[in-house]
Amino acid sequence: MDELEWPNFDTFNIACVARINFKIKRQDIMINVFAQEKWRNRNITVNFYGEGPDTSNLQMLIKNQTFEDQVTMHGQTEDIRHVGEYNHVLILPFVAEGLPLALIVANLLGRAAITTNVGDNERLVLQNETGFLINDLSSKALDNTLEEAWNKRYCWEQLSSRARIHALQNLDINIHKSLLSQLN
Repeated sequence: MDELEWPNFDTFNIACVARINFKIKRQDIMINVFAQEKWRNRNITVNFYGEGPDTSNLQMLIKNQTFEDQVTMHGQTEDIRHVGEYNHVLILPFVAEGLPLALIVANLLGRAAITTNVGDNERLVLQNETGFLINDLSSKALDNTLEEAWNKRYCWEQLSSRARIHALQNLDINIHKSLLSQLN
């Protein structure tokens, strides 16, 4: 499977592919960080893919933060290639996780990630080489890592290519072959 072409959009699109669950997946913290004035004035869109127990809470939070024009909720999707074709990077600010399938697939499709340093994420996300690691679970740490990633947004394409190569070299061959066959 070939690496996806880089999205040619004027807006930088960030995807969060996860069950909508504030306790574990922390989409609420993401919205609170992105609702800051500095993020509102940047050419960025956050795309949520998934559903879950906090879907209506997330919709209300987005509305209350008057952030609707920079956030889109797409619901559950089976077309993971479209997610990769439309978005520049993946964001996963999870509290706990093993090695997220969304991270594996994003990397195999040639997309870098911004994710918390939990579980096995640092196995695929090498700081400033294949993505960006959030050091702790605070809003401040998320904001700092997003700021670092934003300052390097013109390097996201190179980071994404490196992420794919790194994933192919470091994942169990049988796991990624199975994933790749499902994506074709």
